[in-house]
Amino acid sequence: MREKVEWLLKFRDDQLRLGGNVFRKPEHDYLLIYPMYMDRRYRLKPVTHRTFSAWWAEASEAAGYKQPKERGQYWIMDMRKKGLTDEFVSQGDNDKGLHATDAMKAHYRLINPPKRSRNTLVSIRGRKAV
Repeated sequence: MREKVEWLLKFRDDQLRLGGNVFRKPEHDYLLIYPMYMDRRYRLKPVTHRTFSAWWAEASEAAGYKQPKERGQYWIMDMRKKGLTDEFVSQGDNDKGLHATDAMKAHYRLINPPKRSRNTLVSIRGRKAV
């Protein structure tokens, strides 16, 4: 996975350099951008979720997974749910899903780990009266 991310970073830097963006900071820090050979409307802009999902569907079909019209076997968002669920189980509450509300956090966490309770009872017999 690290090799792929490094390739995407190098590709992004090369495309920004081709676009003449050597000295000024890019407008965004997205990893996936459209290359310079695309139409001016898309050139060096971030790849949209819709486009990336379409590429995912094509790759799934090429790998032998049939995609029914109403719902494919695997979606990109399925990977996000699985990853966020695994991290929630192993690390506890974190901010990696980028959702502020509890309802949306629960939407992306498929299982909830058991709640742990702590004993907060204090013995009243061992206390000295004041």
